[in-house]
Amino acid sequence: MRLQPLGHPSSARDFTINVGSAFRKYSLIWNPKWCRLTSMFEVTNISLILFITTAVNLVVILVSWRRRKTKGGLLFVLGVAGAALWTLASGFDYAAGSIPLKVFFAKWEVVGYSMSLIFFTLFVLSYRGYEKWLSKVWMRVLFLSILVSNSILAWTNELHHWVWTGYRWSETGDRILIFEHGPG
Repeated sequence: MRLQPLGHPSSARDFTINVGSAFRKYSLIWNPKWCRLTSMFEVTNISLILFITTAVNLVVILVSWRRRKTKGGLLFVLGVAGAALWTLASGFDYAAGSIPLKVFFAKWEVVGYSMSLIFFTLFVLSYRGYEKWLSKVWMRVLFLSILVSNSILAWTNELHHWVWTGYRWSETGDRILIFEHGPG
């Protein structure tokens, strides 16, 4: 769904909403503030798939929450919660229209996939019977330091540019921003 102004952009309040076929066009009167919000986000095919994936992850969280008392159950729930945060932020990243919004959601993606990686690794260790390792304080600190350090690096990237050195738009024109990665 894409909004296109009719007539002169400064005085136009009528917008055409293209839905489905090119022969059906509906003209409605919109609030200009709302129209500015729609230019910030546009649901693309990729973002729609990611939002559906987030919904599936939320269902998995609800189902697996009942089994959180089993061996590694809570770690599995937290891993899927990280994956849900990752896919939700990624969906908003692909739907966002400006570079600052895309960078903001990319930072949340880092938190989500770091969380998912850590808790799924801990789940596998717990499921394989390495609870002795997981009960040690240094092991918990090690895994949590990975999550904290990745998140801090991403959220303070503007100061050091270790994670992303720059950004450029893709030539496809599908609101895809290509991140140029740094040493971090």
